[in-house]
Amino acid sequence: MVAALLGWYTTHGRPLVIRATRDPYAIWIGEVMSQQTQIGRVGEALPGFLTRFPDVPTLAGATTADVVRAWGGLGYPRRAVALRDAARSMVERHGSCVPRDVAELEALPGIGPYTARAIAATAYGMPVTALDVNARRVMGRVLDGEPIGSSSSRGQQHRVDSLAPPDRAADWNHALMDLGAAVCRPVPDCPACPIRRWCAYAAAPRAANAKRRMRRASAPFHATNRYARGRVLAVLRDAPTGAWTVLDPGSLAIEPQRIGRAATELLADGLIELEGEPDGRLEARLATR
Repeated sequence: MVAALLGWYTTHGRPLVIRATRDPYAIWIGEVMSQQTQIGRVGEALPGFLTRFPDVPTLAGATTADVVRAWGGLGYPRRAVALRDAARSMVERHGSCVPRDVAELEALPGIGPYTARAIAATAYGMPVTALDVNARRVMGRVLDGEPIGSSSSRGQQHRVDSLAPPDRAADWNHALMDLGAAVCRPVPDCPACPIRRWCAYAAAPRAANAKRRMRRASAPFHATNRYARGRVLAVLRDAPTGAWTVLDPGSLAIEPQRIGRAATELLADGLIELEGEPDGRLEARLATR
């Protein structure tokens, strides 16, 4: 099964920017950027971020404002602050290097079980399996006929780690992700799958009659709190370094109550500094610590 999947990947694998390096530092940054962000946007943003912060010590010395500005519009800017905080831990505990041990990686800010294994496998060739949403779906269907849940047990993780080939750990992880993205989707294309002969899901009658799930309608993005937070951060990123900026409802085109709520959350996340009252005039700037 492993050989069949790797053979498929040789022909069908995606030529992503974050796969063009084996530098542990670049891989770590790219993996964190990829969390909850389309891979195409990561490919555009990664080179600029690496130019601004080319190594662990440079990133460790950055302020919150520095990393939030460099993060730009990737969304979920707490990830940028976590990168900086993890870099500081690497300077203090790991000689300014990205560790290769999964447990040491998981102990760093912003790095969970998936990201730790992605770094260990793709940067260092460690035979482990990073379970993103696509890999969970593939491995769960193959082994048990159902996708693995969002919280894997140690037993499940050990089973999929044991499949990783020691000589091609990076390709194995990339292949799982690409198969889940292109073929083993929520509604799978089982006839096109290179490992269907080993798959418990494909062997079940329901595989031939998979139905698309109805998606519940969601609020338009511009009506969400995430949009309001993003607009506030965009204004502050464009302001002169250290300058206080009035959060004006007119220029932001957002209701005062939503601005206040968004600003309060950004303050709690340590991303901005704030003056004023949530229901009145507000001035803010990116955090300077």
